[in-house]
Amino acid sequence: MTTPAPAPHRSTPASRPAAADAPALYPDIRRAALEVLATAKAQWWDPAEILRILLTEEVAGRDDPR
Repeated sequence: MTTPAPAPHRSTPASRPAAADAPALYPDIRRAALEVLATAKAQWWDPAEILRILLTEEVAGRDDPR
């Protein structure tokens, strides 16, 4: 008789950040989003490019010693 494999770990609602916490989690994405999204819409950017730029902004903001 074999022991079944454990179920994969799933985060519980208590362990996940609430939607209201999102601004605190990604402040640099929020700061850049309006301009980036307006440019992306006007220039028909690929969604992957939008994400790349927004994530680059977030990383740069975290590296910036404010």
